[in-house]
Amino acid sequence: RMKKYPVLMTGPYRSGSEFALQLISGIKETSATMYNVNIYRYLPNDPYIGNDLLSAIKKIANNLKVRSNIILNQKLVLNILKEDFPSVSIYSRSQIYHAIISSLYLKNDIDTWIEKTQLNWTKASEFLEQLPNSKAIFIYRDPRAAMAGFKKFTNSPPPAYLGSIFNYLCFFQTLTALLNSKYKERIIYYSYEKIIENPQDYRYVIQDFLEKPRSLI
Repeated sequence: RMKKYPVLMTGPYRSGSEFALQLISGIKETSATMYNVNIYRYLPNDPYIGNDLLSAIKKIANNLKVRSNIILNQKLVLNILKEDFPSVSIYSRSQIYHAIISSLYLKNDIDTWIEKTQLNWTKASEFLEQLPNSKAIFIYRDPRAAMAGFKKFTNSPPPAYLGSIFNYLCFFQTLTALLNSKYKERIIYYSYEKIIENPQDYRYVIQDFLEKPRSLI
């Protein structure tokens, strides 16, 4: 079977992560998407088995159809779960996540998937623990700039924009803990300011991190 490499990209509010994803789209052997599945938002915690598993897959299938007009082959998802996790009978939501995206985007010479899902850094340890060969990309920005951007472009009444500071506090606390954990070699973090200063350098760094050949933007 093809060896697969799942990658979670995440970051706080107004971090420039959408731009960061666009810059690395088109990397050889890689599929890069945004918000299509976003399983941590729609499925509660593990585990899933039997009818619960079928219901979970059906729920994501309905979300994909309504939100993105994507048709999910639910039978294929079940087959991938059995193939990729042969010793497992009770599945985690990360494993379901992997099977769904694999069914949609991994084919021919594409063996790596990246999905950008905002505000999911607290799920990174779960993702890395439950999926072999997985990695995580953290994108962040100067918190002062993020707060100013949130204040200017949010519809929420003041002082809601001040919450972005606590959002960033949680982000950096989680990232620091992960960098001091057994997952530290499977994590990379990059600032928006560094990305816009040298976009090509950022792309090279991510290509090296994913162990993909370097290519120009």
